[in-house]
Amino acid sequence: MATGIKSPGETSGGQRSYDASRRRQAAEASRRTILAHARELFLLQGFGATTISEIAAASAVSTESIYKKFGGKAGLVRALHEQSLLGKGGPPAEQRSDLAQVAADDPRELMEQFGRFTAEVRPLAAQISLLIRDAAATGDADMAGLLKDIDDARHRRMLHNARQLIARGPAPSGLGR
Repeated sequence: MATGIKSPGETSGGQRSYDASRRRQAAEASRRTILAHARELFLLQGFGATTISEIAAASAVSTESIYKKFGGKAGLVRALHEQSLLGKGGPPAEQRSDLAQVAADDPRELMEQFGRFTAEVRPLAAQISLLIRDAAATGDADMAGLLKDIDDARHRRMLHNARQLIARGPAPSGLGR
């Protein structure tokens, strides 16, 4: 006997809708595990000496899973760099920088916020930056490209921040763009 009451997740056709939230959570947990083991192995052994097979074994996933999620070693290092820009968590670095610029009333306060954020992020990012630089110096083309991408992005961001600061009013004496 039909009651006309639908159970949670049931569509009007009587079928349940698919809830992928657990699957997404498991995928994100797997991603974090892979990145944690990749970071540990890359920093311990170096980029060249670390293999996808070692990272997969340490993470209890298949090598195919790593290639599918990250595209290989360079993709893992790119993801590690992006992860390091999150600092202790929260919005990505660029978004946090923009929020600080909106919230700060005076340039000194803004520079203090930038300093706090840099002090949080830099210890995480510096190790990965050195890994990238060293791998690029050995002739790894993917890592050289990643290094260029990161340097270009940092340069663009610093110019953006400087322009935002200058737009707030005259720069201190002797300080230009």
